[in-house]
Amino acid sequence: MASENVTSWRIPWKAMTWGLTCGIAALTILFLKVAHPARIWIELQEFPLWLFLMALMCILMAWGVDGYRMQFLCSSTKTVVSWKTATIMVISSNFLTLITPFAAGGAPFIIYVLYRRGMSVAQASAIVIGGGFAAQLGLFSLASIAFSLVNEFPGDISAYVSYIRTAFLLYGLLLIALIIIAFKGEELRRLIGWINIPGGGLVNFQAGFRDLFSDQGRFFIGAYIAGFFYYVFQYSAGFLLLTGFDVAPGQSLLRYGVSVLLGIAPLVSPIPGGAGAAELVAYYVLEDTLPGDALGTFILLWRAVVYYIPVVLGGAVFAHLVLKLARLKQPDPNQTDI
Repeated sequence: MASENVTSWRIPWKAMTWGLTCGIAALTILFLKVAHPARIWIELQEFPLWLFLMALMCILMAWGVDGYRMQFLCSSTKTVVSWKTATIMVISSNFLTLITPFAAGGAPFIIYVLYRRGMSVAQASAIVIGGGFAAQLGLFSLASIAFSLVNEFPGDISAYVSYIRTAFLLYGLLLIALIIIAFKGEELRRLIGWINIPGGGLVNFQAGFRDLFSDQGRFFIGAYIAGFFYYVFQYSAGFLLLTGFDVAPGQSLLRYGVSVLLGIAPLVSPIPGGAGAAELVAYYVLEDTLPGDALGTFILLWRAVVYYIPVVLGGAVFAHLVLKLARLKQPDPNQTDI
């Protein structure tokens, strides 16, 4: 029954189409309402190319760190996965995350890939869910530090920063509660005992989840640290672009805090990749800081670095991985590379 449930995974063409449509609509509104395309083109030519390339490099470094996180998590099950393979998996997963609502498409795909590599569904689910909790704790830590170090945000957003801090505190407490529930057997059975988890069921899932805390919790801690630095690099891209537009000169912490704020916005949007929502937040946060032409150019560059280019690159890697998996007829635990 496990194989029937797992091998039924399909490419989410509808979500991909919806994400593309929303992205085009957001760009159209940007060009029509914020700045004329001709003015944006002039601003693009004046923007320092090296900062744009450095921002892209930050995204690539974030992928590399996330690849290490996945490789380290897999080692908790004694499964040997090369850093190259782990990075290919997370880039493909990131592509699906960007083009599906609520960033929900990436995790099931990694579970599917790990199953095809020979893991049980329960083991793979434990790694993905436990590693996801650890990475989100890393995001919580980074955002908490950034928001606590910044005294005042630009524009009217300062009035809402206290609410954002409170929301993130509640989010962190919720994460900790979920980790405890997943670790404890009886509590988890009462909470999700009605869910049918294939490939060994709830007992094997909990065993795999607890393995992340073996050896004094080094696997979970390693995933937490990797997740923290993944988001450090991810949000450094926006920081570099803001630097190119001379936002808050001499206030590096403020620029980084704004970048974190912009990065969080798409994560809670039901629209794939936060298309529209992310642009709206960027406009609202920076409308009093940048003139229309510069603001439109920043939004275009920022979304290109964190969304459009990753979708193109991730889509290519995803297609490569799907073709490789199609040639793998049976799960093979001895294969370390894809």
